[in-house]
Amino acid sequence: VVNSNDDVRFPVNRSSWIACMKQFGQDRIVLLEVDLPVEDGNLKTAVSLLRRAREELDAGNYDGVVQQCRRAIESVQKTLKLKPAIYAAMDLFAGGDRRKMSKRERALVVSEAALHYSHPAHHVDDNGETFDYGRRDAAFMLALASAVVANGAGCSE
Repeated sequence: VVNSNDDVRFPVNRSSWIACMKQFGQDRIVLLEVDLPVEDGNLKTAVSLLRRAREELDAGNYDGVVQQCRRAIESVQKTLKLKPAIYAAMDLFAGGDRRKMSKRERALVVSEAALHYSHPAHHVDDNGETFDYGRRDAAFMLALASAVVANGAGCSE
């Protein structure tokens, strides 16, 4: 017997789930799999924060998703001591020859841009008002943060 409050889980392979979504007219949804580092590695805090972000998404707390994703990206940057490389990459992006930027430098710029995008999640504006993030904002940040954590902000070539 299953009650309406019970959490019922049933594993379904990805291809079956996509076929089911199409049958229900939900084929505009993109399912994306990102392999995260092992949770006991040097990015364990970042992985844990991403898991919390996913829980916030499931709960409909979109501001919370953005906050946790920001913290996950900050964790990667600080754990891997990337700030000097990020500043150098940002300088190249802003004033140098962008065509000569490496893939890693481009990834570092993207990770910093994600932090910039999520900055208002932790602050109020000059009038004391908050920024509200919606589901699309949350999904955007979760995808970005997952990619940053998965590849260590571009540290692996």
